[in-house]
Amino acid sequence: EQVALQEPSSVSLTEEGDSMLEEEGGEGISRSRCFQYSAAVVITLNTVLIALEAAYINHEELKDLFFKLELAFTACYVLEIVIRVCELGICGFFGGADLIWNLYDFSITAAGVLDA
Repeated sequence: EQVALQEPSSVSLTEEGDSMLEEEGGEGISRSRCFQYSAAVVITLNTVLIALEAAYINHEELKDLFFKLELAFTACYVLEIVIRVCELGICGFFGGADLIWNLYDFSITAAGVLDA
């Protein structure tokens, strides 16, 4: 006789209480294809912005626009970190299987925040 187990289908806390965001199936929002593609698009657009900034570095009238766009990208990166920390908890984020990548991502984002 088989017993069917139901997966949670909404945002929930784990028994330890350290994961705040969880998608159906337990994968988490940051592991979803949509989230990964969105992050890749943000990184690509930010790269284009950096190239445009380098090309138009002498145009004083564009500096304010570039600064505002950089702030928007920094906000996106901070949001990504917050979502992943909420899913994994602090210990999971800074001690899980993706420790090196998470430290790198956190360091780059922190540098962007300090530069803003």
